[in-house]
Amino acid sequence: MAKLTRRDFIKNTVITGLGITAFPMVFVPKDRAHWALRTRVHPNVNKLCVVGITDPKMTRRVEKIPQSWARQEKLVNNEVVR
Repeated sequence: MAKLTRRDFIKNTVITGLGITAFPMVFVPKDRAHWALRTRVHPNVNKLCVVGITDPKMTRRVEKIPQSWARQEKLVNNEVVR
């Protein structure tokens, strides 16, 4: 077994540190939204036409969060949403 010198130890430590630092940059895609092209918001809605809106008339009353989906559906004002 070869003798490990201080110079070899420091050199190996620096190379390992640089490798760990550079690892995410090599394997992470630069476009962080590359998955967005495969995302489907709704099968009948074009994903380029989706808009978020807030209208206080769409609910019967505001309750504290969190709520279940069933409770949210009960609070929907159907006439306004249609």
